[in-house]
Amino acid sequence: NEYNIYNLHPSLLPKYRGPYPVLFQLLNNEHILGLTLHKMDSHFDTGDIYLQEQFSIGENYQLINIKLFRLSIKLISILIDNFAKCTINLTPQNHAQATYYCKKDLDKYIITENFNLHEFQRLSKIFSYFPPFKVLIDSQVYNIKSYDISPTPNGKKFDLCDSTVYINIDN
Repeated sequence: NEYNIYNLHPSLLPKYRGPYPVLFQLLNNEHILGLTLHKMDSHFDTGDIYLQEQFSIGENYQLINIKLFRLSIKLISILIDNFAKCTINLTPQNHAQATYYCKKDLDKYIITENFNLHEFQRLSKIFSYFPPFKVLIDSQVYNIKSYDISPTPNGKKFDLCDSTVYINIDN
């Protein structure tokens, strides 16, 4: 690669390559999230790694972007300083450990009657930050606008494997 172009990727590469790394880390119940500064190459998120930092995700998903922003400033500052000193050391990614997720992988997270209430609520929280939250009813996929545990006037009854929720859907 004749150019020195770097990318900040919000995962600990080579894990979670692709355009939705934060979303899939949350969906997969990861507790540690990270930021990777890597040199770009001719493929998607496969370039040699310069720096990585990790942090605990915690319960407040709104803080993830703040943490990533602060880490971005830190990593870019280090890159600029070391680039000026010509002290950039890169580490090749271990491609055997790589994972890649894309939009079509979200189909695994469409709610069906096989989900339990705990998982329904966990996914609802995640998709409140990364919409849309989807449900499968009578072979048709709908976007969930909101839900309640108690019956609501406009809520459609939806039975999970261990309880019932009432959802408001986009038609």
